[in-house]
Amino acid sequence: MTLDAIPTTEYRHLVGWGEVAWAKLIAAAWEQDLICAWADYDGFRIGPCPSSAPPYGHVWGWSKDGGTLMRGRVNGSDVTVGWLHRDYREGGCAVPCVSRDMVTWDPAYDRIRPRLANGTSIPSKMVMIEVLDGMPVTFVGAG
Repeated sequence: MTLDAIPTTEYRHLVGWGEVAWAKLIAAAWEQDLICAWADYDGFRIGPCPSSAPPYGHVWGWSKDGGTLMRGRVNGSDVTVGWLHRDYREGGCAVPCVSRDMVTWDPAYDRIRPRLANGTSIPSKMVMIEVLDGMPVTFVGAG
């Protein structure tokens, strides 16, 4: 995989939910058919948003077309959620962002072994999108 030498700058629309119950996040993630990534005690996972909050860390989600990104910081059964949309019709505030390609795991790499939901594979291309305005925050997506 070759990484872009110069990051791409673009404007996206940031929506902050603040801290909400996990149930609100999974309802939105399932409604939008997001693919999510998170870690739990059994390893790193990629698939539909889990029905219960992971024990720690973050959860990231992305739509299949990459137009919607979600980032959540897990806090027990609650989660602090932010959404980043390519389309202004989703609401939110337009913010400058930098998009960078990420290095993904080779599927043959045995040390980490992501656990994949049925019908899910390790994305061949991942992007990291950093919001540059206000409080910097990073979103992760595929595509």
